[in-house]
Formats: sequence, C-alpha cells, structure tokens
Amino acid sequence: MSNLALTPVSLPGGLTITNVTAAASSPGANTGVTFTNDGQSFLIFINGTTASTATMKIASTVEGQAVTNATATIPVSATSVLGPFNSDFSAGFGGTVEVDLSSTTTVTVLLARYLGTH
Repeated sequence: MSNLALTPVSLPGGLTITNVTAAASSPGANTGVTFTNDGQSFLIFINGTTASTATMKIASTVEGQAVTNATATIPVSATSVLGPFNSDFSAGFGGTVEVDLSSTTTVTVLLARYLGTH
C-alpha cells in the first residue's frame, strides 16, 4: 500500500473562487493520501458512483492500549470535507496524517488550507 503525498492549496477567501474539482488529484494506484499536519488543512473529496470509506490512522496509545483508527464514509455523487486534523492524527507518524481509502475508483481529493482575510 502506498499513499499519494498531498501539498495544501491555499484558499484565500473573500471574492476569490477556487475550482476545487480542477485542483483535485486522483489517488490513482495509491490506496490513500498523506500530508504534513498543520492543524488547519482539510481534505475535500469529490466522489463519483463508488462508495468509499476514509480511515484516519492513529498511532497513539492510551495507557499502553492501541487506539482505534477513526473512519468516515465518503458519500457517492457528492463533494465532502474532512478535517482539519488535530495532533492526535499525526503524533506517531512524524507530523504527517495518513488517510487510507477503501476505494479510489471514482474519488479525487484536494488538500486545502483556508487563509481568510477576516
């Protein structure tokens, strides 16, 4: 299994429009995505007709016990947002978040960061 490394696209806010569909990437043969966690970035999934589940890996333990990975369903025929991610999701992975996808057949994904002007 390998993951597609993502770099965030900055969303400036205000009256600027970002075409997230054009900016999104297909994981291709990869089984998920990975990115450096800054606590502000979030994933935008654009999914077609194949159901998929995102599994966010957690490498931490509590009192020596493994913590269950978090999951989220990516709806079919929808654009969905997941995140931002706190440090629980990157603590055991050198500052990166790892998200596995059960299917990448019709999924494209964009890592975005809001740089609002408010």
